[in-house]
Amino acid sequence: MKAKLTAVLIATALPFAASHGQTFFDSSFTAAQGYTDGNLAGQDGAEAQAAYTISDTAGVGLLNGGTAGFQRALLGLNGGLTKATVSGLGAGATIRVSAFDLVVNGTSTNANSNIFTLGLANTATDGSNAGSAGQAGGGQLVADLTNNLFLAPSTFNAAGAVDAGVDLGETFDYEILYTAEGAGTFQIDQLVNGSILFTQTGQSLNFGNPGLGTSWFIQGVPADGDAYTFQMDAANLTVVVPEPSTYALIAGGAALGLLVLRRRRQA
Repeated sequence: MKAKLTAVLIATALPFAASHGQTFFDSSFTAAQGYTDGNLAGQDGAEAQAAYTISDTAGVGLLNGGTAGFQRALLGLNGGLTKATVSGLGAGATIRVSAFDLVVNGTSTNANSNIFTLGLANTATDGSNAGSAGQAGGGQLVADLTNNLFLAPSTFNAAGAVDAGVDLGETFDYEILYTAEGAGTFQIDQLVNGSILFTQTGQSLNFGNPGLGTSWFIQGVPADGDAYTFQMDAANLTVVVPEPSTYALIAGGAALGLLVLRRRRQA
C-alpha cells in the first residue's frame, strides 16, 4: 500500500499564509487500526448499509462497495465535525474529502451511467442508520459507453460532465475540495490524482436534515441497470482554517492595493 499524504493548500494573494488544520477522519481500514473483515457498519464509528464491507489482506485494508443501489456509508461521525461548524467557516477555509486508491469495476452499457457520489453528509438524526442520510454537496462519478469515467455535479445528472482522465478498472485518487466563499456559499472542486478538473462556485450545502453532525459520505447509485463494484484503501476528511492574522494580512493587502490603484488614477 502506498504511503498517503494529504495536503491542503489555501489559495490567497499572499504567499506563506498561516493556517491551522484539523483531521476529523483518517483511515487505511487495516486490522492494525482495529478494523475486522466483514460489514463496515459500527467499525470506528461508521454508519453504513450492507453493501459496504472491510477486508484486510497482507496488511492492505480495503473498503469495498457492492452493486446494490442507493447504498450509503458515513465515515468519521465520531470525529466531532458539525454542520454549524461547516456553515460558519470564514472565506478561505477549506474542507477536503478524500478517497485514495479508488478502483471502480464494471462495464457501462449506458451513455451516462451514474456510479456514486462523494462529499459531506447531510445526516438525518444523530445516531441514525446511514440509509436516512443524504449528501450535503460534492460530486459524482459517471461512466460512458466506452468505460471512461467523468466528473459531474452531485445531482444524478451527467449534463456538463468533464472527463476524469481515468477508466473503469484503473486506480486513482478522488477528492472533493470545498472552499468557503463567505456568506454561506462554497466553491466545490473535484480532483483526480491531485488535479482540479471540475469546479462549481456559489454552491450552498444542503444541511436540511435535523442531524447536528456531518461526516465523510459516499453513496452508490443504481446505474440504469449497470452493476459496479468499487474499493479504496484509505479515506480522509480534513478542515483547514486561515489564522486570524492571515485574515488581517489579506485585509491589509487589499487596502494597500486600493490605495495604490487610487494613486495611479489620481496621477
